Amino acid sequence: MFLASSAVAAPYITNPDTCKDDRVTINTIERSPLDGQEIIYPTESLGAPIDATSCFGVIAGNDHQGGLSAPDPNIGQLNDGLLNGERGLISPLQFITQDQLLDLDGDGTATDPGWIFLGDVQQGRGFSAYDKPLDISTILDFTLLCTGSGGDACTSGTWSLETELNIIDIVQKELGRNAFDHLALVIKASNRYAIYDFDFNILAPQFLAAGGDFDFETPYSFTGTWNTQDFLNKKGKPQDFSHISLWVRDPLVQNDVPTPGTLALLGAGLLLLGVGRYRA
Repeated sequence: MFLASSAVAAPYITNPDTCKDDRVTINTIERSPLDGQEIIYPTESLGAPIDATSCFGVIAGNDHQGGLSAPDPNIGQLNDGLLNGERGLISPLQFITQDQLLDLDGDGTATDPGWIFLGDVQQGRGFSAYDKPLDISTILDFTLLCTGSGGDACTSGTWSLETELNIIDIVQKELGRNAFDHLALVIKASNRYAIYDFDFNILAPQFLAAGGDFDFETPYSFTGTWNTQDFLNKKGKPQDFSHISLWVRDPLVQNDVPTPGTLALLGAGLLLLGVGRYRA
Protein backbone atom coordinates (compact mmCIF):
# COMPACT_ATOMS: atom_id res chain seq x y z
CA MET A 1 0.00 0.00 0.00
CA PHE A 2 1.31 3.46 -0.94
CA LEU A 3 2.46 5.82 1.84
CA ALA A 4 1.47 5.73 5.48
CA SER A 5 -2.12 4.97 6.43
CA SER A 6 -2.77 8.57 7.44
CA ALA A 7 -1.63 9.79 4.02
CA VAL A 8 -3.71 7.21 2.17
CA ALA A 9 -6.82 8.50 3.93
CA ALA A 10 -6.15 12.12 2.96
CA PRO A 11 -9.04 13.66 0.97
CA TYR A 12 -7.09 14.35 -2.21
CA ILE A 13 -9.02 16.21 -4.89
CA THR A 14 -9.73 13.66 -7.62
CA ASN A 15 -12.22 15.42 -9.92
CA PRO A 16 -11.31 19.09 -10.42
CA ASP A 17 -12.59 21.26 -13.26
CA THR A 18 -10.81 20.69 -16.56
CA CYS A 19 -7.48 22.30 -17.44
CA LYS A 20 -5.51 22.03 -20.69
CA ASP A 21 -1.79 21.36 -21.06
CA ASP A 22 -1.22 24.04 -23.70
CA ARG A 23 -2.07 26.92 -21.34
CA VAL A 24 1.63 27.04 -20.37
CA THR A 25 4.45 26.38 -22.85
CA ILE A 26 8.24 26.38 -23.10
CA ASN A 27 9.31 28.16 -26.28
CA THR A 28 13.10 28.30 -26.04
CA ILE A 29 15.90 26.76 -24.01
CA GLU A 30 19.38 28.27 -24.12
CA ARG A 31 22.63 28.27 -22.27
CA SER A 32 22.63 30.98 -19.61
CA PRO A 33 22.62 33.95 -19.65
CA LEU A 34 19.26 34.58 -21.28
CA ASP A 35 20.55 36.72 -24.16
CA GLY A 36 19.42 34.86 -27.28
CA GLN A 37 22.99 33.99 -28.25
CA GLU A 38 23.06 30.23 -27.67
CA ILE A 39 19.55 28.94 -28.20
CA ILE A 40 19.57 25.14 -28.19
CA TYR A 41 15.82 24.71 -28.52
CA PRO A 42 13.86 24.92 -30.81
CA THR A 43 15.88 22.71 -33.14
CA GLU A 44 15.15 22.20 -36.82
CA SER A 45 13.37 18.93 -36.14
CA LEU A 46 11.55 19.96 -32.95
CA GLY A 47 10.71 23.63 -33.30
CA ALA A 48 7.19 23.97 -31.92
CA PRO A 49 6.42 25.28 -28.42
CA ILE A 50 6.46 22.58 -25.74
CA ASP A 51 3.14 22.19 -23.94
CA ALA A 52 3.11 21.16 -20.30
CA THR A 53 3.25 17.38 -20.11
CA SER A 54 0.24 17.40 -17.77
CA CYS A 55 -1.92 19.73 -15.70
CA PHE A 56 -4.13 19.43 -12.61
CA GLY A 57 -7.04 21.75 -11.88
CA VAL A 58 -8.92 23.95 -11.93
CA ILE A 59 -9.29 23.86 -8.11
CA ALA A 60 -11.42 26.17 -6.00
CA GLY A 61 -9.40 28.12 -3.43
CA ASN A 62 -5.95 29.67 -3.06
CA ASP A 63 -2.71 27.71 -3.44
CA HIS A 64 -1.03 30.07 -0.92
CA GLN A 65 -3.65 29.73 1.80
CA GLY A 66 -2.63 28.15 5.09
CA GLY A 67 1.07 27.98 4.28
CA LEU A 68 0.71 25.80 1.20
CA SER A 69 3.36 27.91 -0.53
CA ALA A 70 5.55 28.38 2.54
CA PRO A 71 7.10 24.93 3.02
CA ASP A 72 9.60 24.50 5.83
CA PRO A 73 12.26 23.07 5.56
CA ASN A 74 11.33 23.07 1.85
CA ILE A 75 13.30 19.98 0.91
CA GLY A 76 10.37 18.05 -0.58
CA GLN A 77 9.08 16.11 2.42
CA LEU A 78 5.58 14.65 2.43
CA ASN A 79 2.95 17.15 3.64
CA ASP A 80 5.36 20.11 3.42
CA GLY A 81 3.78 22.36 0.79
CA LEU A 82 1.00 22.08 -1.78
CA LEU A 83 2.66 19.73 -4.28
CA ASN A 84 3.95 17.50 -1.47
CA GLY A 85 0.41 16.71 -0.33
CA GLU A 86 -0.07 19.24 2.47
CA ARG A 87 -3.71 19.44 3.65
CA GLY A 88 -4.59 16.58 1.30
CA LEU A 89 -5.33 18.79 -1.71
CA ILE A 90 -2.84 17.32 -4.18
CA SER A 91 -1.84 13.67 -4.18
CA PRO A 92 1.93 13.06 -3.81
CA LEU A 93 1.57 10.89 -6.92
CA GLN A 94 -0.17 13.52 -9.05
CA PHE A 95 2.84 14.10 -11.33
CA ILE A 96 5.20 11.27 -10.38
CA THR A 97 5.04 7.52 -9.91
CA GLN A 98 5.41 5.61 -6.66
CA ASP A 99 8.92 4.42 -7.52
CA GLN A 100 10.04 8.08 -7.70
CA LEU A 101 9.18 8.80 -4.06
CA LEU A 102 12.14 9.61 -1.79
CA ASP A 103 13.10 8.94 1.82
CA LEU A 104 13.99 12.49 2.88
CA ASP A 105 12.99 12.18 6.53
CA GLY A 106 15.27 9.17 7.01
CA ASP A 107 12.61 6.83 8.38
CA GLY A 108 13.50 4.04 5.96
CA THR A 109 10.34 4.43 3.85
CA ALA A 110 10.16 6.34 0.56
CA THR A 111 7.11 8.59 0.97
CA ASP A 112 8.47 12.04 0.07
CA PRO A 113 7.52 13.60 -3.32
CA GLY A 114 10.56 15.92 -3.49
CA TRP A 115 8.90 19.20 -4.61
CA ILE A 116 10.73 22.45 -3.75
CA PHE A 117 9.06 25.90 -3.82
CA LEU A 118 11.13 28.62 -5.53
CA GLY A 119 8.83 31.66 -5.23
CA ASP A 120 6.12 33.54 -7.12
CA VAL A 121 5.16 36.57 -9.15
CA GLN A 122 2.24 38.55 -7.76
CA GLN A 123 0.04 40.77 -9.94
CA GLY A 124 1.84 44.09 -10.31
CA ARG A 125 5.07 42.86 -8.67
CA GLY A 126 8.28 41.16 -9.71
CA PHE A 127 9.52 37.75 -8.66
CA SER A 128 9.50 37.15 -4.90
CA ALA A 129 12.09 34.42 -4.30
CA TYR A 130 11.67 32.00 -1.41
CA ASP A 131 14.60 31.90 1.02
CA LYS A 132 14.52 28.28 2.28
CA PRO A 133 16.74 26.33 2.25
CA LEU A 134 18.77 28.77 0.11
CA ASP A 135 18.19 32.38 -0.98
CA ILE A 136 16.89 31.62 -4.46
CA SER A 137 17.32 35.24 -5.64
CA THR A 138 21.11 34.80 -5.73
CA ILE A 139 21.03 32.06 -8.35
CA LEU A 140 18.01 32.54 -10.61
CA ASP A 141 15.38 35.02 -11.73
CA PHE A 142 11.80 34.40 -12.86
CA THR A 143 10.15 37.11 -14.99
CA LEU A 144 6.49 37.36 -15.98
CA LEU A 145 5.11 39.79 -18.59
CA CYS A 146 1.56 40.50 -19.77
CA THR A 147 0.92 40.57 -23.52
CA GLY A 148 -2.85 40.12 -23.67
CA SER A 149 -5.29 42.03 -21.49
CA GLY A 150 -8.62 43.78 -21.31
CA GLY A 151 -8.65 47.07 -19.46
CA ASP A 152 -6.37 46.63 -16.48
CA ALA A 153 -6.59 42.84 -16.57
CA CYS A 154 -3.73 40.49 -17.45
CA THR A 155 -4.85 37.19 -18.94
CA SER A 156 -1.86 36.01 -21.00
CA GLY A 157 1.80 36.69 -21.45
CA THR A 158 5.34 35.39 -21.45
CA TRP A 159 7.61 34.01 -18.74
CA SER A 160 11.33 33.46 -18.49
CA LEU A 161 13.59 31.65 -16.07
CA GLU A 162 17.25 32.65 -16.07
CA THR A 163 19.98 30.95 -14.06
CA GLU A 164 23.22 32.61 -12.99
CA LEU A 165 26.49 31.49 -14.57
CA ASN A 166 27.95 30.56 -11.16
CA ILE A 167 24.88 28.59 -10.14
CA ILE A 168 26.64 25.22 -10.18
CA ASP A 169 29.49 26.43 -7.96
CA ILE A 170 27.00 27.85 -5.45
CA VAL A 171 24.95 24.66 -5.42
CA GLN A 172 27.97 22.44 -4.95
CA LYS A 173 29.31 24.62 -2.13
CA GLU A 174 26.07 25.23 -0.24
CA LEU A 175 23.76 22.30 -0.90
CA GLY A 176 25.48 19.62 -2.89
CA ARG A 177 25.23 18.75 -6.57
CA ASN A 178 21.81 17.96 -7.93
CA ALA A 179 19.42 18.23 -10.89
CA PHE A 180 15.68 18.59 -11.33
CA ASP A 181 13.35 16.45 -13.39
CA HIS A 182 10.13 18.54 -13.10
CA LEU A 183 9.27 22.22 -13.46
CA ALA A 184 5.73 23.27 -12.45
CA LEU A 185 3.91 26.60 -12.70
CA VAL A 186 0.83 27.17 -10.56
CA ILE A 187 -1.54 29.82 -11.91
CA LYS A 188 -4.03 31.47 -9.54
CA ALA A 189 -6.87 33.50 -11.09
CA SER A 190 -10.04 34.71 -9.40
CA ASN A 191 -10.80 32.13 -6.68
CA ARG A 192 -9.23 29.12 -8.43
CA TYR A 193 -5.84 27.69 -9.35
CA ALA A 194 -4.31 25.04 -11.61
CA ILE A 195 -0.90 23.35 -11.83
CA TYR A 196 0.98 22.93 -15.14
CA ASP A 197 3.87 20.45 -14.99
CA PHE A 198 6.81 19.87 -17.32
CA ASP A 199 8.20 16.36 -16.78
CA PHE A 200 11.71 16.23 -18.23
CA ASN A 201 11.85 12.47 -17.83
CA ILE A 202 9.43 12.59 -20.79
CA LEU A 203 10.80 15.66 -22.58
CA ALA A 204 14.57 15.17 -22.30
CA PRO A 205 14.75 12.05 -24.52
CA GLN A 206 12.81 14.01 -27.17
CA PHE A 207 15.34 16.86 -26.99
CA LEU A 208 18.28 14.48 -27.26
CA ALA A 209 16.71 12.58 -30.15
CA ALA A 210 16.19 15.90 -31.97
CA GLY A 211 19.85 16.80 -31.62
CA GLY A 212 19.67 18.88 -28.45
CA ASP A 213 23.09 19.80 -27.07
CA PHE A 214 23.00 19.19 -23.31
CA ASP A 215 25.72 18.62 -20.75
CA PHE A 216 25.78 18.33 -16.97
CA GLU A 217 28.10 21.28 -16.38
CA THR A 218 25.99 23.89 -18.20
CA PRO A 219 23.29 26.08 -16.58
CA TYR A 220 20.24 26.60 -18.80
CA SER A 221 17.54 29.27 -19.07
CA PHE A 222 14.01 29.10 -20.47
CA THR A 223 11.34 31.26 -22.07
CA GLY A 224 7.67 30.41 -22.54
CA THR A 225 4.07 31.57 -22.62
CA TRP A 226 1.09 31.36 -20.28
CA ASN A 227 -2.61 32.25 -20.34
CA THR A 228 -5.69 32.02 -18.11
CA GLN A 229 -8.05 30.39 -20.63
CA ASP A 230 -8.79 27.72 -18.01
CA PHE A 231 -10.25 30.44 -15.76
CA LEU A 232 -13.37 31.70 -17.52
CA ASN A 233 -16.09 33.87 -15.97
CA LYS A 234 -19.82 33.43 -16.59
CA LYS A 235 -19.47 35.37 -19.83
CA GLY A 236 -16.77 33.02 -21.08
CA LYS A 237 -13.99 35.55 -20.65
CA PRO A 238 -10.61 34.62 -19.10
CA GLN A 239 -9.94 35.99 -15.63
CA ASP A 240 -7.07 38.21 -14.59
CA PHE A 241 -4.26 36.27 -12.89
CA SER A 242 -3.52 36.85 -9.20
CA HIS A 243 -0.11 35.17 -8.99
CA ILE A 244 1.98 32.47 -10.62
CA SER A 245 4.11 30.21 -8.42
CA LEU A 246 7.18 28.21 -9.39
CA TRP A 247 8.04 24.70 -8.13
CA VAL A 248 10.71 22.18 -9.10
CA ARG A 249 11.20 18.55 -8.09
CA ASP A 250 14.51 17.10 -6.95
CA PRO A 251 14.63 13.42 -7.94
CA LEU A 252 17.79 12.44 -6.07
CA VAL A 253 17.82 10.86 -2.63
CA GLN A 254 21.26 12.13 -1.57
CA ASN A 255 23.95 14.57 -2.66
CA ASP A 256 25.84 11.85 -4.52
CA VAL A 257 26.91 12.58 -8.09
CA PRO A 258 24.29 10.94 -10.36
CA THR A 259 25.20 7.99 -12.51
CA PRO A 260 25.57 8.50 -16.29
CA GLY A 261 22.22 6.77 -16.76
CA THR A 262 20.52 9.30 -14.49
CA LEU A 263 22.16 12.18 -16.35
CA ALA A 264 20.89 10.87 -19.66
CA LEU A 265 17.38 10.51 -18.26
CA LEU A 266 17.43 14.10 -17.04
CA GLY A 267 18.73 15.48 -20.31
CA ALA A 268 22.31 15.65 -18.99
CA GLY A 269 21.53 18.17 -16.31
CA LEU A 270 18.91 20.18 -18.22
CA LEU A 271 17.37 21.55 -15.06
CA LEU A 272 20.36 22.54 -12.98
CA LEU A 273 18.38 25.43 -11.50
CA GLY A 274 20.44 25.61 -8.35
CA VAL A 275 18.35 24.31 -5.48
CA GLY A 276 19.94 20.98 -4.56
CA ARG A 277 19.03 18.56 -1.85
CA TYR A 278 19.59 19.96 1.65
CA ARG A 279 21.75 17.72 3.83
CA ALA A 280 20.24 17.68 7.33
